[in-house]
Amino acid sequence: MNKNKVKTEKLYNPMISEYEEVASDLAPLLKETWEAGIWAHPFCEIGDDGWIVMSFADYIEVVDFMNIVIRYCDVKDSMYYRAFGCEEDCWDYFFYPEDFNLDLVEKKNKVVEKYLDVNGAPEVHFVPTLRFPPRDYALILHRLEDYNKENNREDESDRSVR
Repeated sequence: MNKNKVKTEKLYNPMISEYEEVASDLAPLLKETWEAGIWAHPFCEIGDDGWIVMSFADYIEVVDFMNIVIRYCDVKDSMYYRAFGCEEDCWDYFFYPEDFNLDLVEKKNKVVEKYLDVNGAPEVHFVPTLRFPPRDYALILHRLEDYNKENNREDESDRSVR
């Protein structure tokens, strides 16, 4: 997690018809991802090493994202080979557990845990996350923009607030 103060902005998320607080540097990526109909969590970030970390609702969303942004290229140093782990700067994929029965509630300017199941039973869900190098950001964004134009996705850019 980036320890520096991250500049944020409110961005309209058409997936839930609400505004979400997002990192300003990643707002264009999230905007295009959401417009493509892909459920990415708004808390994606740029790590201390500059790599971009994105989390998705489930593995199908990651598959859809990759099917849009990855294109075969026989150049060994291409984004294609990095995404499939064949070269330096390989993309990383991992899952982390989340308990949907654990609710974090703000009370008196403090975040406190509220457990939703009276018996303490968890509702476990695994959140798929991918991490890619900063050199792939521009091409990923370009391919998402092209996809949205080709598929006549509604442009929500007038709804973003800086």
